[in-house]
Amino acid sequence: MTAFTLGFRASRPLALLAGAGMMALAMAAPAWAGDADVVATVDGKPIVEADVKMLEALMGNALARVPEASRHQLLVNVLVETQVLAEAGEKAGKEASPDVQRRLKWLKAQTLRDAYVHDVVDPQITGAAVKARYDEMLKQVKSQTEIHARHILVKTEAEAKAIIAQLDKGADFATLAKAKSTGPTGPRGGDLGFFGPGRMVPAFDKAAFALKAGEYTKVPVETQFGWHVIKVEEVRDVKPPSFDQVKVRLRQRMEQQKLREVVDELKTKAKIEIK
Repeated sequence: MTAFTLGFRASRPLALLAGAGMMALAMAAPAWAGDADVVATVDGKPIVEADVKMLEALMGNALARVPEASRHQLLVNVLVETQVLAEAGEKAGKEASPDVQRRLKWLKAQTLRDAYVHDVVDPQITGAAVKARYDEMLKQVKSQTEIHARHILVKTEAEAKAIIAQLDKGADFATLAKAKSTGPTGPRGGDLGFFGPGRMVPAFDKAAFALKAGEYTKVPVETQFGWHVIKVEEVRDVKPPSFDQVKVRLRQRMEQQKLREVVDELKTKAKIEIK
């Protein structure tokens, strides 16, 4: 027993078979492989380095908790144990099962689908195309302003006017909010954070965005929640995200759109009957 095996429970590779989706059943033994590429054999059938790389990619996040130095040997163990189980299943006549045949048919179709998308569809979305789409979207983005505001919410107009009078005399807005506001933001000085146009109810929104940084409403603002006194702490222009921030997500969206186009075109050429 190797030191690696001692570091893991004996069942670990077997447990990972489920995470790998058992996809290695028919893929662990290529028709030919050079001796230098062979990492293990099962009853004379070679398992090669390419199989390890394939399984590593397919398992993805399932390997996140496995130390990097141990991953290769773990993947080899998974492939070996998969092949051992696959041969046992074959000897037991499981390949003839209608259910197994259906699953093998699906796995073949799935593999061919993924290969076609990876090799034919995705390469159509070039880096230049993604950048061009970003530049196009950037032209359509309207500049937007956000404000950082506070408010004091009270039940009556008279209370709101009294608060404005105190502010006119130099009272601290946040201190008054903590003492007098009935809203949920009262304990934190009425702080609403940053928000853009349209995020608040219309009357509040209109009054708030009419203020400059450091100003507060001189007239109480009525909404369905009560009477507000609003102060704007800061005004800032919102910049669109940079290309580097969105290029991965944008590429994925473009690839999905292209895939949809390709599928729709292929469906028009296929004879499809859904019963």
